[in-house]
Amino acid sequence: MVSKFPSFKNPLLWITLLYLIFELSFSARLLDVAGGVSSQNDIDGIETYGRMLSGIAAGLFLFSWLKNKEWVPFNKVVLVFIIFGMTPVL
Repeated sequence: MVSKFPSFKNPLLWITLLYLIFELSFSARLLDVAGGVSSQNDIDGIETYGRMLSGIAAGLFLFSWLKNKEWVPFNKVVLVFIIFGMTPVL
């Protein structure tokens, strides 16, 4: 039987949905930190969490862009992990 929704078999869709759940929790926490009295540790923690989410978002974008390119698959994976690792540092 052929599925009516072939995109649901795409792992990138599920990874993106999982990312969006974490992004929503980050937004809620950011509102808590920005709206109340916060310690420096709270601010540093939310900054680190935000940078990690930015790295994941950049990696997901890059991976979705690279998946149809005619590169060696190993090079694609290495480039995505470099983006995942470098974005939080920037």
